[in-house]
Amino acid sequence: MADGLQVPVVVDNRPGAGGQIAAVTVRQLPADGHTIFYGDVGPFAINSSLYPRLAYDMARDFLPLTRLLVTPQLVVVEAGRPLRGFADLVQAAKGGNSLTYGSYGIGSAPHLWGEMLRRETGTDLVHVPYRGAAPALQDIIGGRLDFMADVVPSSLPLVQEGRLRALALIGERRLAQLPDVPTMAELGYPRLQTVGWNGVALRYGTPPATVERLNAEIVRALRQPDVVARYTVMGLEIAPLAPDRFAAFIADETALWGGIIRSAGITVE
Repeated sequence: MADGLQVPVVVDNRPGAGGQIAAVTVRQLPADGHTIFYGDVGPFAINSSLYPRLAYDMARDFLPLTRLLVTPQLVVVEAGRPLRGFADLVQAAKGGNSLTYGSYGIGSAPHLWGEMLRRETGTDLVHVPYRGAAPALQDIIGGRLDFMADVVPSSLPLVQEGRLRALALIGERRLAQLPDVPTMAELGYPRLQTVGWNGVALRYGTPPATVERLNAEIVRALRQPDVVARYTVMGLEIAPLAPDRFAAFIADETALWGGIIRSAGITVE
């Protein structure tokens, strides 16, 4: 991007409050295209239903710029457990037995996917929130947590090392690195075929010409062969969208996750 725009590109991490701190920071700056908001599905499509008093309004305060990546997830268990496939996991959580599953926190995508799984399969699942993927995955390896749906970059290396077993992939197509692991749709659960993603947006009011140029430069950068190769090795898919299509995609995702949050009565103060 820096080469195409001929200006320095600086990453300013503003973590906290589920992406609200970063979103509010961008909302308060001029709508001139010099500051871009980056986030995943949480601040774009989950927070509006999760937080009763959200500090920003994605539809009112921002202009969708482009989706960047689709981030498939692996459903993983400890490698030594007698669960050879996803059907074994479902069966183990039925008949009065309960299983625990981890997530990155209340209202995170893995938490909400687990809620979808519970409803779809009629299983007894207990949610255990963690502060990130690493401690949850270590608890699976240590036998203190039953399973988790985790993004491929952090779970795949542990599967390849033989410490975790992947039972299913939450993604549109099988991973080249794990060709024998089926997708949720292949297993008969198309409604559980949700995927993670991330994208970027601009402050509402940014001139259309600026939006168009930034979209073009970001897509150009994403399509560079070395960038494609790097993300492919990580199990991620480059999947940009035009601003209008990204806006429609965000609306669909907001409706999907909002319905799950409201039906389950999940809130974060």
